[in-house]
Amino acid sequence: MSEQTSTSHESPPWNRTTKLIVALLFLLLAALFARRFQSLIGQFAAAAILAYLLNPVALLLQRRTGLKRGLSLVVVYLLLAMGVIGAIIALGVAAFQQVSTFINLIPQLIADVSDTIQTLTSRTEPIRIGAYSLDPSAIPWDALTNQVLGLAEPLVKQSTQIVRGIATTSVRWLGMMFFIFMISIYFANEIPQLGGYISAVAQQPGYRQDAERLMRIFGRIWSAYLRGQVILGLVIFLVVWLGLAALGVQNALALGLLAGLLEFVPNLGPIMSTAVAIIVAFFQPTNYLGLEAWQHTLLVLGLMFLIQQL
Repeated sequence: MSEQTSTSHESPPWNRTTKLIVALLFLLLAALFARRFQSLIGQFAAAAILAYLLNPVALLLQRRTGLKRGLSLVVVYLLLAMGVIGAIIALGVAAFQQVSTFINLIPQLIADVSDTIQTLTSRTEPIRIGAYSLDPSAIPWDALTNQVLGLAEPLVKQSTQIVRGIATTSVRWLGMMFFIFMISIYFANEIPQLGGYISAVAQQPGYRQDAERLMRIFGRIWSAYLRGQVILGLVIFLVVWLGLAALGVQNALALGLLAGLLEFVPNLGPIMSTAVAIIVAFFQPTNYLGLEAWQHTLLVLGLMFLIQQL
């Protein structure tokens, strides 16, 4: 009698339609949640990645010094915070100098463009480009000059807003990084229990040992990869710094630091660091080598290309 009563109170199984509807609703809610809190989710993901990246460093410090894990994590994160703040300050100062230099060069660039246009307007001979020829008198030089001035004038007027925007963005990024650091410390402190959590999930015979072995192997592989990337980033930093300094590029230290950090970004990182170095070299007013801007830029491009081929 009791068995029949307990059976009668059991929930009926879901049919295929009910399962499909529930799955679609769950996916919809998950998508809405991810869209609504995408910034927060990204910060939590960055904190988890940072914690996993720094875990081998904390373990090494713990083994070499005998410190407790909590204290070793504090030391590692303090050193990283000091390095990040120093890098942000160096890159921020370099960016501010480059933006200020570019803004100061705008009047000279406008004057050069005006002189070039004036020279072309006074020319009576046709301009030949290969098999084609162009009559200078047929070109509306006045309209082109007005367009150039119309593009440059708002930029000069908004130069203060541009610099203020850079400062505001830097402060926002500092606040975001502080939040990521705090959450990452908590994640890093829980990493030693991660193997226990996974082992608790894999309770079937044989699966527990396989899960523990995979965690150990993956940890060794990741530690070796991380050490290699750190060494490569340091080498790129030193080579770019010394190479750009030898070529007389301004803010060579900041550019080397940027190249070393971007080395952690596969494929796209070296391209970005090269592009930034080329822009700085091109808009640099002078260099001790006495080269023209395009010649100096070609030298920097060649140096960065050789470095990336190492």
